[in-house]
Amino acid sequence: MTRNLLLLFFMATTGVAFSQTAFGIKAGLNVSNIHYNIEGASPEGATGLYAGTFVDFTLSPKFHLQPEVMYSVEGIKDGSVTFVNVPVVLKWFFAENIQLHAGPQLGVVIDAEGGTNGLESTILSGVFGLGYEMPSGFQISTRFAMGATSIIDKNFKVDSGMGYDLVGIKGWTRTFQLGLGYKF
Repeated sequence: MTRNLLLLFFMATTGVAFSQTAFGIKAGLNVSNIHYNIEGASPEGATGLYAGTFVDFTLSPKFHLQPEVMYSVEGIKDGSVTFVNVPVVLKWFFAENIQLHAGPQLGVVIDAEGGTNGLESTILSGVFGLGYEMPSGFQISTRFAMGATSIIDKNFKVDSGMGYDLVGIKGWTRTFQLGLGYKF
């Protein structure tokens, strides 16, 4: 699994090898929840942390491509899920040092409270956000990640307590991030 993540990361980064390249680190706070397809199901959200590394490729003065690898704790109050997230975002600098970014994110479930039984091993999300990069290399950013695929395994069954199983339950992650970073 780790080998597949590294392969994905390097495939995303080698296509722009002739551009200016910078490396960096980032970390911050997650505020997350899971949205279910069951009416009335609205679990209490949770807070967690994320940390990781990124490579920033300058495509032009206004556009950069930034693949990342992030360790991220997300979920709900009654159960956290730990991911290795691999977002690949296109950054558009619309004003000096201020950028919007958006792109896809692959999330690989590596652990969960109560085990990973009933969870998909990978999910796909869309991410978008806003960031400010200081000339010194420090940066602050905010991002929202919205699950496009369900984190609940399609074959997962829950005992209703009324003599039948609930099937077809779906849950999509929703995560707001606020973080700091440094680009070398």
